[in-house]
Amino acid sequence: GSATFTYFTSPLVSGLEPDAGDRAIHHTLTVRGDHFFELRSADHLAYGAQGAYNLFCKFGLDECGGDICGANVPATFVDEQTLRCDTPVVAAISSLPVLISVNHGYTYSDPATAPSFTFYDPSQPPTIAGLTPAYGSLEGGAATPSPSGRRIPTRAECRPETSARS
Repeated sequence: GSATFTYFTSPLVSGLEPDAGDRAIHHTLTVRGDHFFELRSADHLAYGAQGAYNLFCKFGLDECGGDICGANVPATFVDEQTLRCDTPVVAAISSLPVLISVNHGYTYSDPATAPSFTFYDPSQPPTIAGLTPAYGSLEGGAATPSPSGRRIPTRAECRPETSARS
């Protein structure tokens, strides 16, 4: 008999769309990156409960100790730069790195460069403790990061108050 060995370049994950969502429902997540591919296995039953899936999104790291850490969900191949998967439902507000496996979950993309998905609770909106800079041009254009450096998963529009009232 003969065996087939497949060499591949490790997947790189560069972005998530969306990058945040309600922790209590599943969201379809689009994962952007490079070196994504589908393995075609003649004997997909050899992979047990994971079946024919070779593509996975993993939310969190195995070492983090929480009940969701390291949760694998099957991913769908779109093209070499795009995968789709559903986010898990999580018990608590958290921000977890998203890793990708293209080889049945044996290895994953680099956690050091993994973008994070933020799970939030809509009944507990974020609060803003302060803004830096505290002022800016009326034309806008100045970035105002959150204290954690992450995007706050809500939208706000600030307009100057006018003195003329109707």
